[in-house]
Amino acid sequence: MTAKLTQLIPFDELTVGQVGAIRNSVTNSLLLMAAKELSMPLANLVARDLRPQSDLDWASDDNATNGLVNNGTPVTTELWRFRSSDDIGAAVWGSCITPNSQVMADQRFVAIYGIKNARMTIAAPLGQTITLWKIVVGNSTKCIWDSEKLNAYRNNVAGITSSAVIIPQNTQWNIWGYLPAASDVLQEFSLEGVVVEPRGKVVSP
Repeated sequence: MTAKLTQLIPFDELTVGQVGAIRNSVTNSLLLMAAKELSMPLANLVARDLRPQSDLDWASDDNATNGLVNNGTPVTTELWRFRSSDDIGAAVWGSCITPNSQVMADQRFVAIYGIKNARMTIAAPLGQTITLWKIVVGNSTKCIWDSEKLNAYRNNVAGITSSAVIIPQNTQWNIWGYLPAASDVLQEFSLEGVVVEPRGKVVSP
C-alpha cells in the first residue's frame, strides 16, 4: 500500500494536461463507485459540476456559536461567495454547512478535489481570512488543506489534489474553515468537484 497524498498542489505547478488527468481520474473513479453501490450501469449515470447551494448547501451555517458564515447572512442562492463570521471568535474552526444539510442526498455521490479563490479577478482584491479548510466525512477528517500557500501564485489562486474527498450518498459530512481572527470579510472561495447521480435526477444529457 502506498502513502495517501492529501495535500493541495497549486495549479500553476502543474501542466494543463496534469490538471485534466486528475479531474478525469476522480470522475471515472466516482462513476465506478456509484455504479457499484446503486447496481446501475454506467450508461444510466451522469457526472456534472457541483452546484454550491442545491448540492452542498454551501455557506449555510451562520450559527453565532460555531458557524463559519456571518450571523444572519447564510447563502441561499447558487453562489460560492459568502461573508465570514465575526461572532465566533479568533483561532477557531467554523462549520460551513448547516446541521440539517450535513447528510449527502440519496443517489448522489460527490468528489471534492480542489479549491479556488477568485479574489484576484475583481478590480479591488480583498484580503481573505480563512487560512485552512477541513473536510469531515462520517467521523473521519479526510483532509486539511492550507489555502494560504496558494497565494504564492497571485494570478491563479487555486489548488488541486489527486486524493479527492469522496462523499457517498446518505453520508454525514461537513467542511470547516479556520479563522485566525474574527472577521466579517467577503470570502471568494469555491470548491473544485464533481457530482455523479442517475441520469434524469437533475440533468438528462
